[in-house]
Amino acid sequence: MKVLIDAYYNKNFGDDLLVYELIHAFPSVEFHIPEDVSYASVLANPKNAVFCGRILPSEDNWLGRGRNKLRSFVGLPKKEISSFFGTNDYDVYLQYGGSIFMQTTKKAWKNKVRDYRYIIAHSRKSAVIGCNFGPYFSEEFRFSHRDLFRHFNFVTFRDSASYNLFDELPNTAVAADVGLLANQYVSVQTDTDSDYYVVSPIDLSFRKQLRQCEPGYYRGMASLISEFYHQTNKKAILISFCEGEGDLRACETIRDIVLSNDEAVDLDIVCHERVDKTLSLLAQASWIVGCRFHAVMVGISFGKPTLPISYSKKIDNELDDLSYSGRVFHISDTLNWSVHDVASEFLDSVQSVGVFRNTAVNHFNLFSKLLYQQL
Repeated sequence: MKVLIDAYYNKNFGDDLLVYELIHAFPSVEFHIPEDVSYASVLANPKNAVFCGRILPSEDNWLGRGRNKLRSFVGLPKKEISSFFGTNDYDVYLQYGGSIFMQTTKKAWKNKVRDYRYIIAHSRKSAVIGCNFGPYFSEEFRFSHRDLFRHFNFVTFRDSASYNLFDELPNTAVAADVGLLANQYVSVQTDTDSDYYVVSPIDLSFRKQLRQCEPGYYRGMASLISEFYHQTNKKAILISFCEGEGDLRACETIRDIVLSNDEAVDLDIVCHERVDKTLSLLAQASWIVGCRFHAVMVGISFGKPTLPISYSKKIDNELDDLSYSGRVFHISDTLNWSVHDVASEFLDSVQSVGVFRNTAVNHFNLFSKLLYQQL
């Protein structure tokens, strides 16, 4: 059984975690990863994965990118896609991940839809697992994807807001994010009261609508870290979930602000390099301050006190579905919050989630049925 996993391979912990869970959930399946073999170490060297190399040309391959633009004008899929899927035979093509279907341009997304149609036509079976839909700004984008989704064997969404846009399609379903299964894929003890907690910042310069908040956000996060130290004497570990998206820069900026104002604070920076190592670090933390979506999901999975700081509706929508009882902050809240009150309230609170959390495994249940001819 050969499955191609089309996902976001950029050493982003959240996406790497999802692939890691899938590979371990189906050990008898041969998964093909369209990345260089060097990526094997990021996914903890799985035995049932084949690293078949990147399909699309790199950003600096102007010849390849230019050729594909010309092909798009005449309605053809990208050259590399037609060559790869025209010569490789997969039992299942799997588009896998969270924020897959976002509209960032007026027209360029149409090329991606055309590529999907070619891939579906040249795969025995095809599916989408665990996505959210949007943001988008044109109904044409939604309607085109509704027509596209009809051609997959199934599409699962991770939040009700996305699912409700396509619930008339009989091959769609909704279940909680796959990241909530993280507690099944870690071997360390997770209920310890350790001497550190984890913070997962984001770089707002990558998010146009939030750039104006950047200086205040960094100062607010730095103040919260200092406050936590003086209330608990615990070390803060700032994790860069994705260096390619600027997380390391955000960690370093926050660290520099903290230490310039309060040298006594104990903190460190860790970069995500390997899924199992990052997962273990999160699993053993006393609590998690999550700006990254999957920092929040992993915290909930392990039953950790979790302080969500939302930068996107995808976090809000998921927490709404989960009936999350804790307080949810947003990036704008960090600009003028009272860190003493925030820290005190959080440390004294108990968070809970509802039964929707238990549906996360349904993504894999549907995939299992697809693999073994039951769907």
